[in-house]
Amino acid sequence: MRSELVGHFRTTEEWEVFEEASRSLSIRVTSGVPIQADLMTGGVGVRLISAGRLGFASTTDVRQAEAATNWARKSAEFGSPSGFAFAPPQEYPEVFNCDAELENLTAEQMREWLCAALQRRELRRIPNFVASAQLRTVTCGLTNHNGVDAEHKSSVIELDLSGALCEGFDRLRECEKSSRFDIDAEAAIDRFLERYHRGQQVPRAASVKGNLPVVFAGHAIAALLQVLEDHLITIITRRREVLPLLQDQRVMDEQVAITDCAAESWLPGAAPFDGEGVARRNLRVLEQGRLISFITDQCMAAHIARQSTGNAVRRGFNSLPKPGFHNPVLRPGKIPVKDLVADLHQGLLIEDLHNVQTGRGAFGDFIAKIGLGYWVKNEGSCRSMHLVRSTSISGNICNLLGDSLVAIGLSAQSTNRLLPAIMTRETHVFG
Repeated sequence: MRSELVGHFRTTEEWEVFEEASRSLSIRVTSGVPIQADLMTGGVGVRLISAGRLGFASTTDVRQAEAATNWARKSAEFGSPSGFAFAPPQEYPEVFNCDAELENLTAEQMREWLCAALQRRELRRIPNFVASAQLRTVTCGLTNHNGVDAEHKSSVIELDLSGALCEGFDRLRECEKSSRFDIDAEAAIDRFLERYHRGQQVPRAASVKGNLPVVFAGHAIAALLQVLEDHLITIITRRREVLPLLQDQRVMDEQVAITDCAAESWLPGAAPFDGEGVARRNLRVLEQGRLISFITDQCMAAHIARQSTGNAVRRGFNSLPKPGFHNPVLRPGKIPVKDLVADLHQGLLIEDLHNVQTGRGAFGDFIAKIGLGYWVKNEGSCRSMHLVRSTSISGNICNLLGDSLVAIGLSAQSTNRLLPAIMTRETHVFG
C-alpha cells in the first residue's frame, strides 16, 4: 500500500511512509462457553517535512493515497519545526520473530488448544473465571525519501487466565506471552491454581499500613518496569537540561542492570528496525546502577545532539513515533524468591499490581493498588501469612531501586520475559 503514495510527493519534500497490516484472533472462554473474534486492520501513516515543518496524516484506504499526502502537506503548514532528518539507509540485524505455525494457526485450532487445557474441574469452582487466548500477526513496512525500504513480520500469542479468590475479591491473574507456539497452557494453569489455593488457605489480614519491607515478585515487577520506562522517557522529553549531569552517573543501586533486548530473536517486541527505520540493537540502559544510555528516537536524539538509539515506538500506523522501550529486561540476582520472603520479619509479598499511576513529571513518583499480596510474619521457624485486600502502595521508582533496594532475586522462568523478584527496605503501604 505504501508504494501507492511514493509518486505523490514533491522533489523538495522529505517524507516517510509507515505501513502496518495486522490480524488479531482471540478466543475468550467464560462459564465454559468460547467466544471468537477475528479482526484484520491495516493502513499507512505519512510524515512529511516541508519548509522545515513536520506534517502527519494517515489513511486505511489505498484510493486516498494522493489525499493523504495532501493532508500531511497541509498539516505541515501549522506543524512544529522538525529539527531532525529521516533515517538514512543502513544495515539491519537479522531478527526472527514470526513463527510459521502461529501465522497459519486457525481459529478452530486455537479454540481446541485452549479448551483442551481448561478441562480441569477445579477451574469451574473459581468465581468469575475467564480464560482467553489472543494471536496477533503484524507486518510493518517503512519507506522514505532517503531510499530506506524495509519490511518485517512478527507474531505473538498471549494466554490470559483470571478469576477471583472469592466473590467480590480482587482478581487473580496469570499471563504468558510468546512469539512461538510454545506456551505450556497446562503449566500456566498449574501456576494459576497453586496461587489460587494458597490464597484460599490463608486468612484475610486486618488493615495493613505504614512503611514496610516488601518483596515484589511476578507481574508486580512488570508494572514497576513500566514505571521506570515512563520515568526515563519523561526525563528525556521534559528535562533535557539535566541529561549531561546524569550520563554515567549512579542513579540507582549497583545491583540494578537493565538492557532493552530490542533485537533478540523470538522475544515479543523484537524487530530489526524501529518505528522510523533505524536499526535496533540490544541497548544497555543501566549498568551497576549507572545510567549508560538514554532511549531516543530521531527527533529526541536531534534535540540532545546524539544519534538515535533505535527506540522509536509506534502504537499503530495512525500514531506518531515516540521514544520507548521495546523489551526491557532487569538482570536477575542469585537469591530464590522463597529466601527473600524468609528474610521478611514483618512485611509484604506483592505478586501483582493494578491501576499503576505516575505523577510529578520527571521525579519518578507512582501509586498502585495491590492486586495480590500477602502480609508475612516470620518468627524463628514459624511463618504466618495473611491475604491483604483494599490496600495500595506509593513510592518513587528511583528510591525503590536505589537506597531502598535490599536484593534482586532469581527470575521466574517465563516464555514472556525474565521477571526477577526484588526486596526493598521500606515501601509506603496504605489502605
